[in-house]
Amino acid sequence: MSEKKIVILVFLGWLLAATPLILGQTASDYLNKAEDSVAIGDHPAAIEAYQKAIARTSSAAERKEIREALNELTKSFFVELYDQAVQAPSREERIELLIQARKLEIREWIGTDFEETLRASQRLINEVFDALKLEAESAGDQGDITRAVSLYNQAQNLDPLAFERRGLESTYQGFLDQIQEGVDLVLQGENFLSEGKFQEAIDNFLEADRLYPGLDSAQEGLRRANSMVLVEESKGYAQANQFVRAERALETALETHQDNDQATRLLSQSQSYRENIHQGRILYGTDSCTESQQAFKQAGAIDGTRFRRNENRSLLEGDCATPLPLPEGEIREALLDLFDGRTEDSIEIMETLSEEMGDSHLQVPAILGIAYGYAAFMNPETNNSTLESAREQFRTVLESQPDFQFSEKLFSPRILQVVEEIRSEVAGQ
Repeated sequence: MSEKKIVILVFLGWLLAATPLILGQTASDYLNKAEDSVAIGDHPAAIEAYQKAIARTSSAAERKEIREALNELTKSFFVELYDQAVQAPSREERIELLIQARKLEIREWIGTDFEETLRASQRLINEVFDALKLEAESAGDQGDITRAVSLYNQAQNLDPLAFERRGLESTYQGFLDQIQEGVDLVLQGENFLSEGKFQEAIDNFLEADRLYPGLDSAQEGLRRANSMVLVEESKGYAQANQFVRAERALETALETHQDNDQATRLLSQSQSYRENIHQGRILYGTDSCTESQQAFKQAGAIDGTRFRRNENRSLLEGDCATPLPLPEGEIREALLDLFDGRTEDSIEIMETLSEEMGDSHLQVPAILGIAYGYAAFMNPETNNSTLESAREQFRTVLESQPDFQFSEKLFSPRILQVVEEIRSEVAGQ
């Protein structure tokens, strides 16, 4: 016997075995089930059982009797749902109850004493429908598309005929189309992101947010794209030997999107490099020359290109007797921050250099003094301690080299006036 015939025979055997169980459900069985369901308050199950009992009854008189019982049960259930809707604590529950009542099969209720209950239910439906319509229109006017769509959807489910009759379908569909367009733009933005086209991705996410304000995926994509733009900006700073600015850009990238793995990796690498350079400079010229050289070697292992571009190879050998080379890149960054009005950032760079270099290069205390001076003069509320810090740095410079000159083209007359006051004091001493 073929496999196909065996399958057919097995299926027929199962069907024949199941048929008695199906045919065995009589009208009486369903009526008993209906009564049991009514007893426990499960009206939907009772209504279904009555309907099946009618289908299993051959006698017209019995069908009429069962239908009357079904009609009375349906009325009772309708009233129960209506009363619950009137007392419902939230509009959402009220809508759900009214929809459930509306779906009940109504037989010959118009023109009877039950008609007033139907009218009261419809009045409640109209009241809720009007409130939904007004709120949906207001939400749409305010650009809250998500809420507008939700409210229109509730109104449509509550009363489909009124929804169509009042011409709300076109407005509702317009919002749905707008949402779909926003979603499509987000998908395009994601594709641009994966291709490294970050500005194009930003444009798409911004347009998606305009069409569908509050779309989480658009906001998330925008954060990711902006974060990657900052990473690219950081790479540009690093290429220009502006590593402090590069780190700031990476920190901002992580503030924009904390899960930016590339920004995390690059920032960690840069910070580890800088910490080793700092440690190497602190130890240089002391009895820890070997440890100093080891720290510089570790920095070179972290980022060999950066080390070769910015540090002197002599740091890796010798006896640490010669003065540390002046870190021109960091000096340049401090001056750029100073002229951009970022005095606090400039002070931070120069204070670190002062700790590392000591008085081996007078340019360090000179620029640190200027940064302190700018901070004092730019913020009138700053106490005199900042200006006094500037004066101390100028005194350090001029006591070591009385004829040290500060450029009149680069620095303000107020700064130069303080310098000359200190120069006169030092000369008097």
